[in-house]
Amino acid sequence: MRDSGTVLEYRRRDAAEGARTLPANYELEQQFLGALLINNDIFPAVSVYLKPEHFSEEIHRRIYLIAS
Repeated sequence: MRDSGTVLEYRRRDAAEGARTLPANYELEQQFLGALLINNDIFPAVSVYLKPEHFSEEIHRRIYLIAS
């Protein structure tokens, strides 16, 4: 059985910190950038909605910006 005190403690800490961070998937970012570098024909399809600031890692932002 789970200790409900621990779960409530996590919720209180999140609520006290205010803003939450978005989930990040570094492997997916790496795979996408690899596909973009291999076949840049996909760029026009994604450049409409995918911007460098959407990447979690700074290096991924830079790579996408340079590739674009």
